[in-house]
Order: sequence, then structure tokens, then C-alpha cells
Amino acid sequence: MQAFLLAVFCVLAGFYAYYRITDSTSYAQWASRRFGHPQAAGAVYLRRLAGVLLFAGPPLIAASLFKSELIRHPFFQKIQDPAVGYWTLGLAGLLIPFNFLASTKSKTLEVYPQIRDKEWGIPTLFTSALAWIAYLLAYEWLFRGVLFFSSLPVLGFWKATLFNIALYALVHIPKGRAEVIGSIPLGLVLCVATYQSGSIWVAFFTHVVLALSMEWITLYRHPEIQLKA
Repeated sequence: MQAFLLAVFCVLAGFYAYYRITDSTSYAQWASRRFGHPQAAGAVYLRRLAGVLLFAGPPLIAASLFKSELIRHPFFQKIQDPAVGYWTLGLAGLLIPFNFLASTKSKTLEVYPQIRDKEWGIPTLFTSALAWIAYLLAYEWLFRGVLFFSSLPVLGFWKATLFNIALYALVHIPKGRAEVIGSIPLGLVLCVATYQSGSIWVAFFTHVVLALSMEWITLYRHPEIQLKA
């Protein structure tokens, strides 16, 4: 029970701090002075770095302070399990076409790609991908790793899944109604895949596919942003 309560606290505290800092007027003003505008590449990289620190840091600190079992589950094992590949390929086959269709809407292009520099070079493309990967590894370690696996002994599979989905939808509220709605079926599938495979790898790889495909497709489609070799 202690590990579960600590996990809930880490999720709520981590995401509260993340949005409080990265969505603040102070950060936008500082980023504008430092990088030219709040959605410049450097400003977006720092937001993702903040996510890595605020999502991965609290569980590590809490586990150390309270001598908790919070992070002792082997989240990162079983990467060679064939189920990881099957789940990831199947979900990628659904998510990439979905992103392609979503990218035809003007509302999508108002948000993505997150980096709003008018010109992207290959270094920006590469660095943004690495920043996404680091951010999403911390994100999924916290959500489908620390939170989900600590809740299973306390709640059982279905209640743990529903609780995970509820918090997952909650942290998407700052991103708007569409992302809140989309997080519900995705959260369900990722919890089922995590439980079936016994690790966070399906959730992590799927989330990376979702983020990078959306970034690259909208970069291609956006009329005011160009990729320069």
C-alpha cells in the first residue's frame, strides 16, 4: 500500500510541477528572451528535460527516503519478449494512419510540431527525436511502470487499469479536450499491453511511435515550417 500511495503522490506532484513550470508566463517570457519565442527548439528541449527530471526524480527520491518497494519491479526487463514486438507493430499500424489523417486538420497543425521554428535542420530533427525519447521513457516509467505495477497488488488488474486511465486523462487536461478523450482508449490499450508483456516497453515504444510520427508528418504538412538539409 505504501508503494501505491507514494506512486500516486509522485504522479500528481510531478505533473503539477511540470505544468506549473513549463506552462507558466514566466517560462514563456524567459524563453522568448533566450531563444526568440516560447516554442523555439531550445525552449521545447528544456520542457522535455524538465519532464525527465520531474517524472523520474520523485519516485527515485521517494523510494530512497521511505525505503520503499516503489521502484524494485523489473520494469525494464523482457525487452526481447516477442509480445513486445507484436504489440508495438500492431499499435504502430493503427496510430501512424490516425496521425496522418489528424494532420490534415488545421487544429492539429496549430499545435504540432511543437517546435515552431520556421526552418528545421537535420540537427533539430535528430535532437528533437532524442528529447522525445528521453521524455517518454521517464513518462512511461512513471505511469505504466511505477504507478501501474504498484497499484496491481492493491487494486487488482481492472481497478488498477481504470485508476491509471483516470490519472492519465487528468494529466492531459492542460492539452485540451481532444487529447483527454484520446488518452482514454490509448491508456486502456497500454495498460493491457503492459500487464500482458510484464514490462513498460510496449507503452514506451508505442508512445515514441505516436510522438515521432505526429512530429514528422506535421513537419511535412505544415505550410510555414520547412526542413532544410
